[in-house]
Amino acid sequence: MAEIRPIIEKVKLWASLGPLLKPYLAFIYAELERVTGTFNEARSLYLDAIEMANRQNYTFLEGHLNECLGEFLLQAGRGPEKVYFNEAARLYKKCHATRKEIQLIEKYPEYFEEEKTAYSDLEADYPKRILYDLDVEYLTKASLAISAEIEPEALIKKIMNLVIESSGAQHGYLLIEENGNLFIRATSHVSEKQVVQLVNIKLDDAKDICKAIVRYVYRTKEKVILNNAAQEGMFKNNPEVQQLQLRSVFCLPVIKQSKMIGIIYLENRLSDSVFTVNKTQMTELLTSQAAISLENSWLLEKMKRTEEKLRLANEALEVRVQERTAELARANQLLERDNAERKRAEEAAKAERQQFYKVLEMLPAYLVLLTPDYHVSFANRLFRERFGASSRRCYEH
Repeated sequence: MAEIRPIIEKVKLWASLGPLLKPYLAFIYAELERVTGTFNEARSLYLDAIEMANRQNYTFLEGHLNECLGEFLLQAGRGPEKVYFNEAARLYKKCHATRKEIQLIEKYPEYFEEEKTAYSDLEADYPKRILYDLDVEYLTKASLAISAEIEPEALIKKIMNLVIESSGAQHGYLLIEENGNLFIRATSHVSEKQVVQLVNIKLDDAKDICKAIVRYVYRTKEKVILNNAAQEGMFKNNPEVQQLQLRSVFCLPVIKQSKMIGIIYLENRLSDSVFTVNKTQMTELLTSQAAISLENSWLLEKMKRTEEKLRLANEALEVRVQERTAELARANQLLERDNAERKRAEEAAKAERQQFYKVLEMLPAYLVLLTPDYHVSFANRLFRERFGASSRRCYEH
């Protein structure tokens, strides 16, 4: 446990960034509980992992989880393992993991009595030698490696490395569809030190690739496998094929739920018949996982860009609010200063007026101040003593 805990913590951190890795994290917890915990808790964790895989459309992983849960129930003698074995077979069939489906039926034939006859033809098409040549452990690890990447560039490099490794290709290209146009986004050549190079080249401007084969796959959404392209097949008379002297060619669409995401184009110009049934099947299974991971990584990247835009907008809004607050504070300060100055001016004027009236009051003469309509607004002491205090007009006295 101590050895794998750092790995679990790393996967847990990745899973916290989005929903893509949550099914795998739940799978890890279920496996740990199966070994070290209680039956009920392990079964519950398996069911949680199955639900998460279903939610993310990880069909192959969902099938594998059902198979693991069936084996766990069988070992515990608690049942009903048949339900999960049958569901696993159905899911393997759905994602075209035919060999895994047949392998499961051969491993537990007592749970597939009705299906054995139906799969007899499949067994003839896929001999046992090929079934066991398909490295399921490698496929599972490769699928996990693809799913673990969340950054688009790192994911593209991982996909290209795994596809080149599993197929035996000498040259590989990953093309992405954008607004009806195909762009080469990654190239891989085994003779170069930097195996995968990220590029952005429009298909029409590309060299060293047969555009006719790529366009055919893009148009029909069907794979093309050629054992010796320059000598046989529908493209043998194509000028590009003859110019490049193509031999083994494997071109397949990257599709998720009937939606074309891109195309993988693989070549080997040194040998014929490089892309065997075993290699093409492995590559197709990896491509199915790649389609899911690519779309999820783009969605995650789009979400990050949206969050960044929102963050920048919030920061800009906060700056504007701070600037507006500062402007209001300055305006308030100016207003307070104006009010204070006006108050001081009023007090000074009042003091001067009082001093003026005091002087008038002490003058040894009759003195009055009149309003424009000749009312008495002020009369000094001598005037009041002689005529009395009154606000009448002056000529009324």
